[in-house]
Amino acid sequence: MKLFIFSILTLTIFTGCVKEELLVPKKYENLIVDKQIYQKFHILNSVYKTKNDGLIVAEVNVKNISSSEKSFTYKVDWKDIDGFDIQTIMSRWITVNVEPKRRAIISVVAPSAKAKQYIIHITTTSSFDEKRKNSYQYEYQN
Repeated sequence: MKLFIFSILTLTIFTGCVKEELLVPKKYENLIVDKQIYQKFHILNSVYKTKNDGLIVAEVNVKNISSSEKSFTYKVDWKDIDGFDIQTIMSRWITVNVEPKRRAIISVVAPSAKAKQYIIHITTTSSFDEKRKNSYQYEYQN
């Protein structure tokens, strides 16, 4: 009995120390979302297609469910056919402000036809994101 209680207590402690990111349902398999986002936003849909020129185009529709303006930050990681990152200036954190009860659309286009996969990370805006005003830092943040 002591072993069982110790196991449960240990499991509770260690799971509480993990940063909470949520892999969203299979239909949104290209998204990794910080669990705290769901307190302020709903993800309404996520779609993508490959155009005739080989470029992937993706959109995520996000709605602010609160009664005040809220912000979130997102970044896209593009991957080649083997799953390796494609380094691009477009893979940077971008902050989006959304008015109450309004929607925002994250719209991204692959940097080249070599991009075969993508992951969009969506997280709550940190104090660093809010203070970052330097366009150079914002442009090249990775």
